[in-house]
Amino acid sequence: MNVVAQLARKTRTLFAKTPKEISWEGGGEEFALRFRRIIDKDSHLYIVSNGAAEGSSWTREIRTYLQLGCKVSYIYTGLLDEPAENISILEGEFPRQVRVHALSKASARSVAGRFAKKYFLTHPTLHVHPTKPALWLEWYHPLASPLAFEVEYLEPVDTGKDERYKALLEEIKVVTDGRYLAPTAQ
Repeated sequence: MNVVAQLARKTRTLFAKTPKEISWEGGGEEFALRFRRIIDKDSHLYIVSNGAAEGSSWTREIRTYLQLGCKVSYIYTGLLDEPAENISILEGEFPRQVRVHALSKASARSVAGRFAKKYFLTHPTLHVHPTKPALWLEWYHPLASPLAFEVEYLEPVDTGKDERYKALLEEIKVVTDGRYLAPTAQ
């Protein structure tokens, strides 16, 4: 079994655990309150999304993080060929800090295509930082809905103890490396 297949199996197993739930339905207030206090110039956010909630308030919040020096890798798993215009605007304003990875065009057989399918309605956001790693998980975020359900947040003190963070980071790094966008051999 290749490394990617092993990682996919490991991640599925880890996600089968019951989350400690945080009740959150609507807006980005909870997200903003939790991340605003830990974002700085050493931060890198990996945001996985189908583009469901990227409205003007979300864009303003991400712009604030970028102004603090944070880097953002936006992994788009939506149905359209390109993500919403607002992430492209941020990419234009902060070309050295924002990377958009549109997986919608990836072959369903590729690693990126399987990732896009797996995370179409489940949206993790990882805060990668030398001392303050954090994890936000939206277990169910319907397409074209401002509401996310079964949201879980792991504080920096808890993230280091949680295997899902490391597994997700490994998986995200695989799909954001362009070598894996081509179909895999069967």
